[in-house]
Amino acid sequence: MTDPTTKQAYYQARVEIKPEGVKELSKHDLELVQGMPAEVSIKTGERTFLQYLLQPITNMFNHAFNED
Repeated sequence: MTDPTTKQAYYQARVEIKPEGVKELSKHDLELVQGMPAEVSIKTGERTFLQYLLQPITNMFNHAFNED
């Protein structure tokens, strides 16, 4: 999907919070409200620590010669 305003690509996902997660929030006097922004990490595979460290550099090289 692409945001019509920014032209930035994104994925739509549905995230479910388990009941114990909601209980944990209420312990800290926090409440979830519809429309709240969220940041979710989706694990798509495994990588080594070295791959983790080098990822920003490899991304830079992968995008360095694109004309778009």
